[in-house]
Amino acid sequence: SLGLERLIDLVNFGKSLLLGGVFIIYDNEADLEKLFLIKIELIKSGYRVKLAKRQKNLNNMLNQAAQAGFAKFAFYTNKIKNINNLQLRNFNEKD
Repeated sequence: SLGLERLIDLVNFGKSLLLGGVFIIYDNEADLEKLFLIKIELIKSGYRVKLAKRQKNLNNMLNQAAQAGFAKFAFYTNKIKNINNLQLRNFNEKD
């Protein structure tokens, strides 16, 4: 069965095909309410967004996201207040 977030990824293409997807990595201490508000802001800006809890093998996570078609990634911390504070990086900048 498809999860709600995956269904949104499949349906919400429109402008997101132009901007690509953003893969946001968060940790255990993340303020999930603030994180979801940032996700909504990014979607309204035309991005397709996937949230992922940080795993031990970060390189593997990033490689899988790139293979899934995401154009950018970012690390979320509680210091980030809105999308203007979120540092979006291209996958070729991950090293």
